Amino acid sequence: MATVLERLEGEHTTLTQTHQVALEEIQALTEERDALILERDTTRQERDTTIQQRDHYLRHREALRAKYGET
Repeated sequence: MATVLERLEGEHTTLTQTHQVALEEIQALTEERDALILERDTTRQERDTTIQQRDHYLRHREALRAKYGET
């Protein structure tokens, strides 16, 4: 029969291993979250760039219409 100390050492080892697995899972989830945030931010930047390009085109088109009339 295991002594109380041996049993506690075994439980400590199990808890330490469980803790390590939990830390690894947290790290993986954090990396996944960071990747999703980067993807979201990139998508926002691309959207903003597209909007800026569209607005530039529309302003340019209106300027040409004002200068040369409707075609």
